[in-house]
Amino acid sequence: MTQPVSSTAKPFRPLSRRVVAWALFYSTLVTVAMTAILIAIDYQEERRDAIDQLRFAAASYRKSLANSLWDLDMAAVRLQMDGLASFPMVGHAVLTTTIGTNVHTHKRNAAMFRNHAAEHDPVDPLSWRETLISPYNPDLVVGHLHLYVDRPAFLSRIETSALRILAGEAFKGLVLGLLIAWLIARLVTRHLSHMARQVASLRPTALGQALTLQRHARRHVDELDQLCGAFNALNGQLVEYIDNQRVLEEELRNHRDRLSDMVGERTRSLERLRGFHGLIIRVLTRFINLPPGHANEAVDHGLSAFGDYFGARRCLLYTYDMEARGFGVANAWPPLAVDGSLREMFIADDVLPRRMLADRRSRVWLYGEKAANADDPLLALFGCDAYTAVGVEVKGNTIGLLCLVGRAITQESESATLVELAARVSANMLDHKAAQMTLLDTQQALQKANRELHSLSRHDALTGLANRRHFDEMKDVEFRRAMRAETPLSVLMCDIDEFKRYNDTYGHAQGDRCLQAIADKLALLFNRAGELLARLGGEEFVVLLPNTTPEQAHVLAERMREAVWEAAIPHESSHVADRVTVSVGIASLKHGLHQDFDSLLQDADLALYRAKNGRNRSVLAE
Repeated sequence: MTQPVSSTAKPFRPLSRRVVAWALFYSTLVTVAMTAILIAIDYQEERRDAIDQLRFAAASYRKSLANSLWDLDMAAVRLQMDGLASFPMVGHAVLTTTIGTNVHTHKRNAAMFRNHAAEHDPVDPLSWRETLISPYNPDLVVGHLHLYVDRPAFLSRIETSALRILAGEAFKGLVLGLLIAWLIARLVTRHLSHMARQVASLRPTALGQALTLQRHARRHVDELDQLCGAFNALNGQLVEYIDNQRVLEEELRNHRDRLSDMVGERTRSLERLRGFHGLIIRVLTRFINLPPGHANEAVDHGLSAFGDYFGARRCLLYTYDMEARGFGVANAWPPLAVDGSLREMFIADDVLPRRMLADRRSRVWLYGEKAANADDPLLALFGCDAYTAVGVEVKGNTIGLLCLVGRAITQESESATLVELAARVSANMLDHKAAQMTLLDTQQALQKANRELHSLSRHDALTGLANRRHFDEMKDVEFRRAMRAETPLSVLMCDIDEFKRYNDTYGHAQGDRCLQAIADKLALLFNRAGELLARLGGEEFVVLLPNTTPEQAHVLAERMREAVWEAAIPHESSHVADRVTVSVGIASLKHGLHQDFDSLLQDADLALYRAKNGRNRSVLAE
């Protein structure tokens, strides 16, 4: 076989040799698999034959052994056990009586019996067990007979059979593998070698030669014929490709001179795009670092950057007004000074082409020049010789217009992509602006709500005085301050006399108005810094008086009582007077005695209890 010319340094290895090797390899695998299967089948057959022989031997001696065991004739038992051992496949026999006596017999010597003792298992698959029944009583078991196969003889038979099977299968596999290899070499490899020699003789200048097979003509085609046909088709395509390549190379030489100019122009375009991207980054960075309330300034800064970059006289950002049915100026550069200018710059829907506004598939793009269309209404609106208006879109909806006054840019021009990018950035600026305005409104509303909530949480809803929560917060603060500075601290506890009778007589609504009137009167008395008047609940009020001695507190308590008396709120069902009255308990801090505020408040409560005994009076705690 001729070795084909190769451009690599790899050694040549004939395909036929590999085919023979693989055929022999797979034949060996099949041979091994079939041998294993046949040996397994033969093993099962030999095992069944051996078990049958054990069963036959056991059946032959079953009655005689049962009679001997029943007669307790152990000599006859041993003689019969030796007879069992003479059977061809019996290697070892064990007789177990019901009284625990074991009788063993085996063909091999005692040493071999001890070496294979582990094999004599009652559940050994190569064994047979027979139960011996009394000849006179069918329900009485006199012993058990265990027969074990002669393993050396059994294995010898298996080994002989396995060698016979292996030899037969190996011969068949070898013959089959060689036959397959010869057929492949005859039908395939020979023709492949011929084709390889023809392919090796081809040169770039002689690619038109057809590839042929050296074999007789036939009425059908196979894979080799298909391979030749595909190669010849590829050869023809390659010839055609080379011809086309020559034409393309000629065209490439013609275009190469113009490529340098195109690259230079593209480089300049990319530099302009890079500069515009830098401008966009600066505009968006300003939005990122934007302090609250400065959204309009950032939008104006972006419009000024766009106007400078595109060389526009003015840059306007419009947003759509649904009520006015048109576009109004949201931001402008340079800024529009007066409100009248904003109204004059309004673009109504009827000014814009309906076809363009209705077409959602493309961005709104308007431009005009005085030289081309002097009647364009937008030229008169902007007061310029040229303009460009581009739609500002959010999710495909036109929400505004970005107008460059003094510059006309067509949608096919090189700067059109940059103008569209500016429009997208303008949409982001409007979105950020709206988001910030919404955020500011939300923050202000939240601050107001927090103030109201804080006020509601610390004041009584009915009287407007401090509630129990506020009083609990302040009492500990003032108590610690008084203890630390050793200053006086007094507490007044006030309760409306017979207020339940008042509610029963006048109703709870009038009772609420009574509480409000008393709270208004008391609030006028206690308005100095540090003093805290609070409603504890129901008809009870408490006053926290820092830096107030017991004598001063007593005076203030009397003023409280007199203020309520002078209010002259009628109380017909009272047993005290014809008007509403109050009782006041007074307690002052005693350093060293009061350890916490609750003990001080308890003294004031006890004083109030004493005052309630007479009513309409104030009592100082002892």
